[in-house]
Amino acid sequence: MILFRRHGYPPEVFSFNGVTMSQPLVSNPNALRSPKVYFVFVGPKWKQEGSPIAAVGGMIAAAKAILSSSYLDGLKQYGSDGTATYGDS
Repeated sequence: MILFRRHGYPPEVFSFNGVTMSQPLVSNPNALRSPKVYFVFVGPKWKQEGSPIAAVGGMIAAAKAILSSSYLDGLKQYGSDGTATYGDS
C-alpha cells in the first residue's frame, strides 16, 4: 500500500495497533501524472496452448474503458492529473 499526500493536507501515515504500515510517498511528486498501467497475469490458468485465454482480453478491455472514463478524476486531490493509460499486459 502506498499513500499519496493530498494537496493542502498534512502527510497521512497508516498505522495498525501502533505499528506503521505505510507512509506517504513524497520522493516522486510526478508519480501520479499520466502513469502507464501494466496488467500482470500470473499462473498457468491465464494461458491455453500458449495464448491468453478469452477472459484476459475481456478484462483488459474493461480496464481500458475505466482508464478512458472519468473514474480516475478523484485522484486529482492527491496531485494526479486524473488520467492513466494502458501500458501492456
